[in-house]
Amino acid sequence: MKRMCLILATVVSVMMLSCNPTENDDNTSDDGGNIQEVEKPTVVTKSVEDITETTARVICQVTDDGGAEVIERGVSWNMEGAPGFLTPEGEGLGMYNSYLSSLEANTTYCVRAYAKNSAGISYGEEMIFTTLNRLEEYDGEISGHAYVDLGLSSGLKWATCNIGANNPEDYGDYFAWGETITKTEYRSSNSVTCELSISQLQSQGYVDGGGNLTSSHDAATANWGGTWRLPTKEECQELVDNCTWEWARVNGVGGVKVIGPNGNCIFLPAAGCRYGIMLCDAGIYGRFWSSTPDEYIYDYLTYFLYFYDGGESESRYERYYGMPVRPVSE
Repeated sequence: MKRMCLILATVVSVMMLSCNPTENDDNTSDDGGNIQEVEKPTVVTKSVEDITETTARVICQVTDDGGAEVIERGVSWNMEGAPGFLTPEGEGLGMYNSYLSSLEANTTYCVRAYAKNSAGISYGEEMIFTTLNRLEEYDGEISGHAYVDLGLSSGLKWATCNIGANNPEDYGDYFAWGETITKTEYRSSNSVTCELSISQLQSQGYVDGGGNLTSSHDAATANWGGTWRLPTKEECQELVDNCTWEWARVNGVGGVKVIGPNGNCIFLPAAGCRYGIMLCDAGIYGRFWSSTPDEYIYDYLTYFLYFYDGGESESRYERYYGMPVRPVSE
């Protein structure tokens, strides 16, 4: 009888052991009693924004946790060819930003998002960006205003700031074409050139024999003196054709970094334009007057340098609009 009880106890013990659930390993999770395989999370490197000389903002998103809690997320970044640095930015699903600082100016970096759960670590797509040149660097001054030599074949020097601006990213003052002082309102009714034909512009001394604005009506010459002037249509086109244009943000201001053939650069803010009393398209479009009126199609329009996040060119606009001026000099 004792032997039978011992056998029975052993059978019961075996049955009890077989009914106990086994512990999950690191690659499984228990979701309401259902055992499921845990995978690495899915993370996306969405974009790199607000690039300056020493900082950048990386926008990322964890879109799938893989079946387990995301215990760490962030970015991995480095100079090209160098070991990566991990910068943690919290945990869990969703969007997140990583603010990189203490970067080197005019340097190329690689960055990618990462996320980690119990199954391991996964990475998003690698993105490459280049920090800006130090915008306070310049090659010289003319009449107290700094310029940069971009290495253009014309030898033209471009100013580092707009008229009325203290920094490269400042919008500065706005001028109607052919006028040398700013106004509070920009309309056709108070423009001195908007309804003049090319022949009238020439006869009244606004345009010289070469078809460009004369110095007495040039906002750059009038306000900065020396050899400063507005760029011609051809000089604007030279900038478009021979430089690399990169959309960037400097101290929160959107615009373009224009990199010359020699690697030097200037920053043009997307300052928009003024119509009536309104400031239009600031932060979206950049418009800068040239000195050249259109004499072929619409002789009441003038060429201007035009850009946005995705393209750059020269175009034409009515002369009564207020636009910023970026001076040039030989």
